[in-house]
Amino acid sequence: MSRQVDNVTPYVSSLLIQGNRIYVYSVLGPAMSCREAQTGWALLTEPPLEGLPPWERAGTLYGPDRNGATIALKNADTLEVVSTDKLGDGLNASPAAVGDELGLRGNRCLYCIAKR
Repeated sequence: MSRQVDNVTPYVSSLLIQGNRIYVYSVLGPAMSCREAQTGWALLTEPPLEGLPPWERAGTLYGPDRNGATIALKNADTLEVVSTDKLGDGLNASPAAVGDELGLRGNRCLYCIAKR
């Protein structure tokens, strides 16, 4: 370990490692940070997401919130929102990505999102 950083991870956290970046995300409030994996230096400390753990696909980070909106962020040193989409149903479970399909458990329905 080249560097130790204290008080970065919340009580309940989800980690997403992409290349040389470690995204630390709290599921209990709006808190996402990004750190450089080798040094631990903070790259992103703005809280763009609130809700459920994010996932990554083709260089883009996706993070749903509990109201069913999903924000897409560019995997970069600065915050860049690519898009925001709304499902129209609340979400309270972690997304499950398998191959080219994404499973989301909504409050009313179970969703499978994929290309046709």
